[in-house]
Amino acid sequence: MPAFDLKAYENNVLKPMYKKLPYLPDPKAFETIDWWKTQAKKRHEQLKADIADLAKRLKATYGDLGVITQAQLRLDAAAHGKLGDSELEKACTTAGLTLVEPLVLPTVPEMSAPFSTLETGLLAVGADSVVRLVHPTLTEFGLLGGLTVTPVPSMTESALSEAVLRHRATELDKLPDSTAVRAGKTAVQLLRTELKAGTDLAELTLFHLLGAVREKRAKGVGPLPLFTLLTRTCLRRADAARIAVSVVLEQISRSWPPRFSGAFRPKATLRWPPG
Repeated sequence: MPAFDLKAYENNVLKPMYKKLPYLPDPKAFETIDWWKTQAKKRHEQLKADIADLAKRLKATYGDLGVITQAQLRLDAAAHGKLGDSELEKACTTAGLTLVEPLVLPTVPEMSAPFSTLETGLLAVGADSVVRLVHPTLTEFGLLGGLTVTPVPSMTESALSEAVLRHRATELDKLPDSTAVRAGKTAVQLLRTELKAGTDLAELTLFHLLGAVREKRAKGVGPLPLFTLLTRTCLRRADAARIAVSVVLEQISRSWPPRFSGAFRPKATLRWPPG
């Protein structure tokens, strides 16, 4: 086979083609950064409508939460297959959202006693969370990054430490006897026993909150109602948002495992401080 003659190819093929199709770019232009920048700008202009449409949808679904996972972003963008990573990022920013890693949430209650015993006690007291049982006047509490309570308790101990639980038990002892007070005493004593056994009460608090949230999600409820359900317990909004999108992703991952393997597998885990 004869060697390829580049000069002949240019004279016999390229030059005649450019005479017939003068609007084609000069091949040498492909070697310049300006040409690529121009093409990227043109592509971006062409996809503006898709970006705006996606941003509108994202804002409607996740706007109040302020966060979204990468897997959820790609799933919502499935109808806009031409959008690349930069366009998805632009849509996300336009919607006012921050990309976050999904949390690996507890799926079983890590405690010695039956979890139903704690649930029954909280229901009898009328406490919507483990934290409220111990801090009935709280206006907000946080779980991610460490358990916090607002207003800050006068005791310098951790919000669910033995000293704090003992103090709460003393407060309950001073109240007039009633079914609710007796249930409160039993529930606080249960927490003290679990704490001594090594149970992570912060994670137990989260697992209790997840019960109602997962039940709603199983019925098809979206991230915003789940977020609202969590914030009604006075959970900090930022924590409620992360948990809500993570619960949604749990169900998506179970329904379509191939889509969320590899890069989309949840990576973040909850790490509770000691105490």
